[in-house]
Amino acid sequence: MDSHIRKVYVPMTETGFYILLCLREEAHDYSIIQKVAALTDGEIKISPGTLYGSLSKMAKGMSKHSKSRYFTKKVAEFHGNFFSLL
Repeated sequence: MDSHIRKVYVPMTETGFYILLCLREEAHDYSIIQKVAALTDGEIKISPGTLYGSLSKMAKGMSKHSKSRYFTKKVAEFHGNFFSLL
């Protein structure tokens, strides 16, 4: 596992965990917000600002690995590295 990923994401926030869980399949921003609410029976509501902040942080961590234009796609393409932390 990339030591940078471990350093930045362990321990993982609850929000980060649910976002990555939703990214196991291709998802767009609004569907991630909806899926997190559904998975937690409405107990966790991720705002767009929180979602984009988390995705941006994840994408920056993965930027050396990906050539994708869209940061959500960067995170989705490399979610396997993150899931190895779980």
